Amino acid sequence: MLTYPATTFAVPAVFFFYLYGNEVKNKLVCFLRIGIKWVLGYGLMWCSKWVVGSIILGKDIITDGITQVLFRTSSETFDGAINVSKVYLDNLGSFFNTPVTFLFISYISVMAVIFLLRFRSIKDIDYKSFGIYLLISLIPFVWYRVLLNHSDVHAFWFTHKTLVILVFSLMVAVTKLAIIRKNPNEASIVNK
Repeated sequence: MLTYPATTFAVPAVFFFYLYGNEVKNKLVCFLRIGIKWVLGYGLMWCSKWVVGSIILGKDIITDGITQVLFRTSSETFDGAINVSKVYLDNLGSFFNTPVTFLFISYISVMAVIFLLRFRSIKDIDYKSFGIYLLISLIPFVWYRVLLNHSDVHAFWFTHKTLVILVFSLMVAVTKLAIIRKNPNEASIVNK
């Protein structure tokens, strides 16, 4: 199912970088490595389902699977060409047309106030640890672009749920910025 499998990669990645990010020398390389491993695992899982299905049913499920992959990654529907911007906007509109919107905006606002109260200067901020969360928050948009047909057809039913990655990653990033120590001698609010 393609409901929102990208979360099985992104949410653990956010936790990993939150808990162990200071120990990782090159966050981008680490992110790419675990991402490639996840994509390979996910792809092999689907291929193995087709192989097992073909063996059990005695039918050519592999060809059907490849045909569906080509169709779901295409930029065409039965109605014509798909507009990438429309896919993004449809998914964003569906996701943020929920109670999550109020909670997300409220949380970000509270963290912004804490952030503004704690930091007197932008020079005090450690932006290096923030970038990986921004990168992770873009995963839904990459997913929508790769699975364009699927993300267009099902935007109002379930593909918009992938945006939980955007919300979660940004919430962790803003929280980390708001509670991070200004200097090594200051006690951290977060216990690790």
